[in-house]
Amino acid sequence: MPPEPDAVRVLGCILQLGNVPDAARFWWQFAAGADDHIAAYCLALQHQSLGEDTAAAWWMDQTPGATDPDEHLPFEPDRIPTFTGWRVFPPPCEFSADCGPASA
Repeated sequence: MPPEPDAVRVLGCILQLGNVPDAARFWWQFAAGADDHIAAYCLALQHQSLGEDTAAAWWMDQTPGATDPDEHLPFEPDRIPTFTGWRVFPPPCEFSADCGPASA
């Protein structure tokens, strides 16, 4: 049974973190060839980091819904992305007007 695309994508990430980028690229290409869009995005980022803009753009085109990592999105400190949407968190006490000094 051949390896699953998401498993080899993770292997590629581990190899990239282990400073073995050529092996990471191989496994990401394997996974991207099996329609793993996250692996294609990893390839786009790797090519972009190496200044290979044409290859980066090609892999970015293989990733539906991907945005250019250089595109600056508005910063919203009280919202974080989750798999089901956005979750809003209250600000930490030190940044909230409702917090006063701790009583002794």
